Amino acid sequence: FNDPNFNLGGVIGDAFVNLLTKTVTSPFALLSSLAGDGGELSEINFLPGHGRIEPEIEKRLQILSKALADRPGLKLEITGYADLGKDLIGLKRVILDQKIMAQKLLKGVEKIEPSDSSQDISIELEEYEELLKLIYEEEKFDISNNERSFTRSTSISEMEKLILSNINAGDEELRQLAEQRGKAARDWLVEKGGISSDRVFVLEPEIESEVDGKKVGSKAKFAIK
Repeated sequence: FNDPNFNLGGVIGDAFVNLLTKTVTSPFALLSSLAGDGGELSEINFLPGHGRIEPEIEKRLQILSKALADRPGLKLEITGYADLGKDLIGLKRVILDQKIMAQKLLKGVEKIEPSDSSQDISIELEEYEELLKLIYEEEKFDISNNERSFTRSTSISEMEKLILSNINAGDEELRQLAEQRGKAARDWLVEKGGISSDRVFVLEPEIESEVDGKKVGSKAKFAIK
């Protein structure tokens, strides 16, 4: 403080400018630091092909909801994204898993309790192969009978590959997945985070591989309004 070149007013002014800059350029980094968390709050990631909120993501949403609750003047915009590459592959895998579960439920309807959820029902490897064959028999493939007969006698992985290639999933399914991600984030913040629904808005979903040369990925992105 005895340094003649030291200017307290200048230091405070610089700090204020830095704070304003951080607020404008990276508001979520500021919210994150104010909330005492070292992570970035501007987005959450999803498993390829899935739109559900995984337990490891909930911590980030808890921090974000706390930051929003402490600052009632802020509103949030959410955009769900789907990746043209890995999400399409993941989405087809999800559809196949749903087909497997449907066959399981049809076969064991007498044995399954009404209170059971699909996540509580396990499928052993031998049973999985049996269910996969049932699905394979029902699928309509654009191949010759010889090819179908050959595939029928081959491995699980080869049957999976053929079934997956026959699943019709494209831009519309990806758009629905991206929309589901945005709504899942919104619903969590409102229902579990306690944020008023009139402060959280879901924007039109986006289907992209890259933006400005950067991978978009399977995510939902947030913006302060």
